[in-house]
Amino acid sequence: MLKRILSISLCVLILVYVLIRNLSVDFTFDEIWTLSAFVPLPLTAIVSLTPCDANNHILNTLLVKFFTSLLGSSPFVCRLPNFLALILYLLVIYRMQRMFTCWTAYILLLLLLLANPFVLDFFSLARGYGLAMSFELTAIYCMLMWMREHHIRYVSAGVISSMLAVLSNFSFLPFLLVYSAILVLMLSYRWYPSRRLTVTVIAGYMVFGLSILPLLLRLKSSGSLYYGGYTGFYADTFTSLFMYSSGRRFALSVLALPLAMVVILLLGLTVAALIQSIVGHRFRSEAFLTVAMLYAVAALVWLIQLLMKTPYPIDRTALFLYPLIATAVGFALDAVMPLSPKFLGAITGVAGIALILNFGANANLHKTVFWNFEGYATECLKYINARGSIDHKKYSLDCSWPVEKQIRYYLEHHTYSYIYPLPVKRNRDSLATGADFYILMSDPMPQVGYDPQEGRVRSAFPHEELNEAADHIWMLRK
Repeated sequence: MLKRILSISLCVLILVYVLIRNLSVDFTFDEIWTLSAFVPLPLTAIVSLTPCDANNHILNTLLVKFFTSLLGSSPFVCRLPNFLALILYLLVIYRMQRMFTCWTAYILLLLLLLANPFVLDFFSLARGYGLAMSFELTAIYCMLMWMREHHIRYVSAGVISSMLAVLSNFSFLPFLLVYSAILVLMLSYRWYPSRRLTVTVIAGYMVFGLSILPLLLRLKSSGSLYYGGYTGFYADTFTSLFMYSSGRRFALSVLALPLAMVVILLLGLTVAALIQSIVGHRFRSEAFLTVAMLYAVAALVWLIQLLMKTPYPIDRTALFLYPLIATAVGFALDAVMPLSPKFLGAITGVAGIALILNFGANANLHKTVFWNFEGYATECLKYINARGSIDHKKYSLDCSWPVEKQIRYYLEHHTYSYIYPLPVKRNRDSLATGADFYILMSDPMPQVGYDPQEGRVRSAFPHEELNEAADHIWMLRK
């Protein structure tokens, strides 16, 4: 009973935390892009990716369009689909506890899935990543439950969830390919054979694949799949996922050693669980299935990059790996814990403390990990508008291009009577002359003496006021 109360309490706390962030965090660049460029489109244009753009997360765009048409376009309504996805995500996590024999392993799974600030960000944003992660975890849960109880409803729910994950975000395609292959193999051979069910699942995946294939080919041919890296899976995908999960608070040189230790522990734990499953012929165990799925997806990502020359997924486009990593670690630990309970318990305790401290260091109600420079837009605008009201003057505003979309959105949708923005040129290396206020990102700006190594503004125009409002954004007044 105590274990259930603890897990429920943690889930409720996370739900409240994300709800508050849903209401308090300013719209980000990509959210405004979604709301202004994709949501107003006709349904046929949304589902056909017209215009062709990978930032149109189809299911998220459709749901945002539906809810805003009924309830208005407040931040809560725009982010409602991903908040509802969080409820599903939490429900699945809670239901997973009965699959564990070791409570310590389940607690680690809880912390991995719930104490990651980068992951939680996307359940309070109007983007497709939160939806996709929720559907991916649901699909994994359904496959594990089907192995246990053999109910066809778990197969159906798993198939639908895996498809919805990809419709929410195409970067989750490697997961779908591996998941569908494993499911078909399980249906086709020794594990609970059913010819009609197998044919139905194969047909369903083929229809879905054929329906999204033209969209994927259009994205590839149009050059829309540009976001990512070309160094390697470890250097690009795994490193960026680890860096953003740690809140992007440290340089890569600082994170190199902790990352190497995490990788060694991850490999040791999952390989030990695989060996144990193979030696003991436990091919139907949760540990074997989740670990095998993780390695298969990682191998597929490498193969896709090799054959298609598409970039390795990085940061948010690598989030499809996170539920796989978390479930593989949790179930692998559950399987091998009896081999060395004291040592593994100590390692788990250290990992749990690290996850809690990392969450505590990054938890906030005003900004995201990825778009941290956008967490203070309304604060800056309110300051300038208040000054204009006092001075009875309409002030001109200049800003760096990454924050321009956000600034213009709030100027158009809210009452800031004493501000008018100046045109912004992308990738420019100079400031507009004559502006009364400047909102600058951390790009090198010689005019204000910005030093990217120090990460702060060292000097500015003579006789100006400098308001250092955030980590990577500064407001200047002439």
